[in-house]
Parts: sequence; C-alpha cells; structure tokens
Amino acid sequence: MATFRFYADKIITGLANGASLVLNEKDNVAISKLREVLRNSSFSIPTNIINLGINFIIAVLLARWLGVASLGQYALATALTGIVFGIVNFGIQGILTREIAKDTERAGEYLGNSLGIRLLVSLPLGIGITCLLTRVMGFQDETAILIFLAAIFMSLSGVVGVLYGVFQAVGKFEHQFKYILFYKTTSLVGCLALLVNGYGLNSILILFASLQAVTALLAAEKISQTICPVGLSMDLHLWPPFIRKSFPLALAGTVEFINLKSDAVILGDIKGEWDTGIYNGASNLYIGATTPAIAFLTAFYPTFSRAYKTSKEQAAKLFKSIFIFMAMGSVILALALGLSSESIIELIYGAEFASSSVPLMILAWGLPFIILNRLCNYALIGMGFQKWAF
Repeated sequence: MATFRFYADKIITGLANGASLVLNEKDNVAISKLREVLRNSSFSIPTNIINLGINFIIAVLLARWLGVASLGQYALATALTGIVFGIVNFGIQGILTREIAKDTERAGEYLGNSLGIRLLVSLPLGIGITCLLTRVMGFQDETAILIFLAAIFMSLSGVVGVLYGVFQAVGKFEHQFKYILFYKTTSLVGCLALLVNGYGLNSILILFASLQAVTALLAAEKISQTICPVGLSMDLHLWPPFIRKSFPLALAGTVEFINLKSDAVILGDIKGEWDTGIYNGASNLYIGATTPAIAFLTAFYPTFSRAYKTSKEQAAKLFKSIFIFMAMGSVILALALGLSSESIIELIYGAEFASSSVPLMILAWGLPFIILNRLCNYALIGMGFQKWAF
C-alpha cells in the first residue's frame, strides 16, 4: 500500500501540473483541490474497476456456466430489486456524504440516523414492495425466490453503501478500496466454487448477501476506530428533514437506474429471458465502460462540496477543469467502444452472444452524455440543489 501511494503521488503531481498548463490556471488553491480529487480518485478508480470488473466476470461465468436464460433471470432479479431499493433507500447516502464532508464533527449523528433509516424503514419497506411486485407481475417458483433473495442482498448493500459514504466524506477512500477488494474477491471465488459444484443462482445470491453482511461489520468496526462511533439512532426530529433533503436524490437515482435497467425488466416480461440475456451482455459492457469516469467523479463530489462551502469561485474553477477532461475522455471512449463492438463481444462472451454487438454499438454513443450528466448532478448536489439534479 505504501509503494502504491508513492507512485500514485508521483502521477498525481504530474497530472495536477499538466492541468495547470492546459487550463492556464495559476491559482494554487484550485490546483490543490484538483490534487485532492486526483489523490482520492487514485483509490476510487481502482475500487470501481474492481467492483464492476468482478461483477462483469461473474456475469460471464453465469452466462458460460448456466446459459443465456440464467443470465437473463439474474439480470431481471437484480434490476427489479434495484429499482425498488433505489426509491426506498431515499437517497440518503449522497446527503450523508455531503453533510459529513462539510461538518465532520457531526459524522456520528448523521451516520447513526442514516443507519436507522436504512435498517428500520428502507429494509422492511423494500422487501415488502418487492414481494408485492413479484406477485403482481406473475413471477413464480424459482424466479420469485431469486427475486426475494436479490431483495435481501440489495437491502444489505444499502447498509454497506452508507458506511462507504462516511469513508468518502472524510477522504478515506483507501478503506473503501480494501473492503470492496475483500468482498469482490471472496464473491468471485465463492461463486466459482458454487458453479463448479453444481449450485445455482439461489445459492450464489445467498453467498453474496452473507458476504455483504460480513463487509458491513468490518467497515463499521473501522469507522468506530478511526472516524466516529457507529450506532443506530432514531432522532425523529432529524429524520423528516433529512429524508426531505435526500429524497430528490432517490428519485433522480431511480430515474437513472430505470433508464439503465428497465430494459431488462421489460424484455424479461415481454420477450423472454434469452433476449434479456443478449441485451444484458451489451449493457454490462456499456456500464463497465463508465467505471473510471464515475469513480473519478465519486472522488470529485466531497471535494467540490467543501470547496463550494468555502469559495464559490474556487468550486467553479474545479468544475471547469474536471468538465474539460471528462468531455474529451468520454468522446474518445465512445468512439473506441462503438467501432469495435463486434470484436469485443466475440472476445468476451463468445459466438453465442454475437447478437449483442448491435445494442453495444448503439449504447456506446450515450457514454459522453451519461458521464457529463453525472458530473453536473454531483455539482448540483454539492451546491444543495438536489431538486434540480432530479
């Protein structure tokens, strides 16, 4: 880790100096803010690459081991529960990160109440709505059980997300990196072991949920040792305004998630699991291609929030520099992915997924828009304009 930090600092210094030349920016404060974003992103980018990279490997394993239909079934379950929990989680992670970044002294208060909302409200509400939708949409037997297990997994993921939000707020991205590395590597090894021994999707989701619970306990212990006490709070005077501030983020996140994932639900319901699997093969690559940029912007968000509280002028300079780099990089990425879609699909999935190349080619041209949209949303939320982000 020390060696990684040494080389990361060298790269960060070079990038920050290069940015000052490209933008003709002589302001030391603005450059220091950019250095902070780059330093945090040196952990955030590998974290997200590992996260989505192993998700992608698991999807490929499911496709090759269990077939296209099982991949479609898995995509359907995670998409449906993701939409539900995107709403019932109320978007509190984003506001939690922003508020702790601005006022670290209140970290314990914000964390305790965020955990209270997630465990006492979001979890039972999300599982209840998921069961209701499963019945209404007519899913039965194995698919219904799979969706229920996915709901348990999503609820635990929401708790872990709150804990990661604390690490992000105080600039401790290296802790998040360690816990995601632990969770993802053990998930991959466990998934492969289950597939080799003939187990199916239900056992795999039970494994994922169990590992998320362990990760939550480990992350909570680290926070209690280094940042603030971890407990469950029910400050009913804080809950309503906190949820009111954060709920536009839940709506915005749900709209974005629906935009990205509703296709799996619609295809699964109307066209069947094979078509869902074909489309999901392309969609996985499309989402994976955004990983470095989204990870970088995750590091940008708390730094921008602090900068805006101190100086709007400095925040504007930081936003300008990041916007230019994101615009240039995303266009290059879209060209590369769109023009080589057939080769990429054949290399990664095999001939069975040849039909996935066309949706991948079309989706690639959305990359600049989704990346710059995320940048603008983070800036709006950091300024307290989350309603406009929605």
